[in-house]
Amino acid sequence: MDSLKRLPELKKKKKEFTIFNLGYKDRQEYNSLKKLGKADDGLVKRIILEKQFRIQEKYGDDNEKIKDALYENLLHSIPQTLFFTLPLFAFVLHLLYMRSGKHYYVSHAIFTIHFYIFIYLDLLVMFVLGKLSSIKYLGWLNTVEFLMGIGIIYYAYRALRNFYDEGRWKTVLKLFILSIALLFLSIIFALVAFSLSVYKM
Repeated sequence: MDSLKRLPELKKKKKEFTIFNLGYKDRQEYNSLKKLGKADDGLVKRIILEKQFRIQEKYGDDNEKIKDALYENLLHSIPQTLFFTLPLFAFVLHLLYMRSGKHYYVSHAIFTIHFYIFIYLDLLVMFVLGKLSSIKYLGWLNTVEFLMGIGIIYYAYRALRNFYDEGRWKTVLKLFILSIALLFLSIIFALVAFSLSVYKM
């Protein structure tokens, strides 16, 4: 009876963790279907399948190892993806402040570098606080972590106003537009970071 009660739990533990789910269990099944002419896939799908099979052969059925390797590679991909999005962010600033005629693209790039450094340090501290908050009696650090997240918005506002020397409401409006642009850049950032982390596995 105890075994029967634990059956759903055991099935849940045995559930496979796959980065891609393209309809093939492993390389052997894919090759068999390919020989029978039932696996006529395009170039992109074949490349993705090859990566999935290599991950399966490297880590086996150890889901925890796959997740840990993906997480570690994702962390190491962050600096590369930040470098990738930096010129795009600077270009958005260039478009927003083009009419003022006071700054060249290089100035926007320098501002972006300083802003990215602040974000990186702020997120690093937030990550440490998030880890420490799980310790007994340190749960209040979650509030500090939240305030530091809000602090990024305030810092962005003050930095834009001081650097570009524009009025309060103009700065707020441009910060809003910049935030929307940053949201799209974050999506690009996430996709690039995930792709790099999978590629390195």
